[in-house]
Parts: sequence; C-alpha cells; structure tokens
Amino acid sequence: MKEEREVLGFSVVFNLLVGGIKLIAGILFSVNTLMVDSIYTFADGITDCLAILGSKLSSKRPNKYHPYGYGRIEYITNMFIGLFMLVVGGYLFIHSFNIYHVVPDMFSIYFLIGALVIKAFTIIYMKNSNKKIKSHVIEDNIEEGKLDLLSSGLIFIVIIILQFSERFPMLSYADVIASLFMSLLILKTAIVLIKNNIIDLLGTVDTSSDKVNFIKQDINEKTNDSVDIKKVELIKYGRYYKAQLEAQLDEDLTLGEAREIQEYIVRRVKSYKDMEIKAVNVELDVKKKGK
Repeated sequence: MKEEREVLGFSVVFNLLVGGIKLIAGILFSVNTLMVDSIYTFADGITDCLAILGSKLSSKRPNKYHPYGYGRIEYITNMFIGLFMLVVGGYLFIHSFNIYHVVPDMFSIYFLIGALVIKAFTIIYMKNSNKKIKSHVIEDNIEEGKLDLLSSGLIFIVIIILQFSERFPMLSYADVIASLFMSLLILKTAIVLIKNNIIDLLGTVDTSSDKVNFIKQDINEKTNDSVDIKKVELIKYGRYYKAQLEAQLDEDLTLGEAREIQEYIVRRVKSYKDMEIKAVNVELDVKKKGK
C-alpha cells in the first residue's frame, strides 16, 4: 500500500533526525544514557525500513499460485523486527553495566526537548494517518515510537536527578538504573512482537468480531427468510481474508435456486469495501420446516 510506505518513510527520516540530535547531545555534554538512547532511536529507524520492505512485498497482488496474496510476508518482516529489537535490547542491557558516572551539562536538556517534540509530532502524524489506512504495521511502529518517547522522557528525568548526585551519592546510579529499565522494556516488547507474529503466521480465525457479525446480518437481510447464516469464519492472510460461511436454505428451494443463492453470497461478501476478502467458501445445508 503506497500510503503505508509513505507514512513509514516519513517516520524513517524523523527517527534518523531524532537519533542524530540525541547522539550529538550525548557526545557534546557527556550524557551516557542519551548516547545509549540514540542507538535505540536509530534502531527504530532501521525497523521502519524493514517495515517498508515488508509492506512492499506483501502488497503484491494474488495470483493462481498464491490466491490469498502475499500478506503474510508482513508477519515474517515483523518477526525480523522483533529479533532485531531483541538484539538491541540485549546490547543495551549489557552496556548498562559499563556506564560511568558523569554529571551531564544541563544545556543538553534543550536538545532532548527538541528530540521529544519531533518524536511526539511523528507519532501524532502516524496515528492520524493510520485512521484512514488502518495498517497493523504502522500500529506496531507507533508502539515502538511510544517506547522511544518514554525512553527520552526518562532520560530527561535522569539528567535532572544527576545534577544532585554529588550531594547525594546514591543518585549517581540513576543513569544505570534507567538504562537497565529501558533495555528490559525493549526486550519485553521484542518478545511480545515475535510471539504475536508467530501466532499470526500460523493462522488466526475470527468468528466473533464486528466484521463477522456484519456479514451474518447483511447476508440474512439481503436474502430475506430463504437463508439462515449459521456460522462465519474469517481467516486472515496478512491484509487479505478468506471467508467461510455455513448457510441453511429452505428445503423447498430447487437445486438451481440454491446454486444462485450460493453464487450471490460469494459475490456479496467479496464486494465489501472495508474488507479485502479474496476467497469465499459457502457450505449449504437444508433448513427443515419448523426450525
């Protein structure tokens, strides 16, 4: 989806900008945690690039060899993103024990505020854009962005705390504790991302969502009393769906009429604009009189 890739490209540019601001400020003002945090921000930009690649590959049209499209490539891409975050989180966790105590220059706060504003703007832009696109890839990137924003906010607090570390020596561990906390949070996010996408890759079946209820209600209304939709299943293939329906027909209908109803249901379900349903299977049964 072109719009999806444009939003992700926007995120890449601003993640690199924010990462550069953090890295420069960290070096200029000797803020160890800010330099560490810049690594995660750059990593966030790299995951955006992976997401763009996944979006490009998964948007390939269905063909006779892949009738449900290539949507599940997004799950594989997201798994790689999760593995990449796992490596980054592990590195930051180990590096946390090598942070040496320095009282940072308070002027670094202004750089950090600038980075926070840019990051917040990026997240807001992605959220507003995704109201129309409704991409779970963008949703994952928004969650990563929120984590980066939380990390920057935590460093803001750490810089202030370290100003009092010479008077209160125990506060000198603030940057180490903050770095450990953020690395563990990144590791947790990575594990959840990997787990969820493994589950999605294996296949998920939806039997109770608003989409399912809409299909049941719509078909029952359009076919009057001649059809009773007993069950609807939506099997997700990335951005595409396969729909499986169980329908009961009046026993008085002829074979030809039953076939026409079956074909109508298939056409109707495939026509829904807000659901990209590429295949529909309708199983027919006879509805006994009095039931």
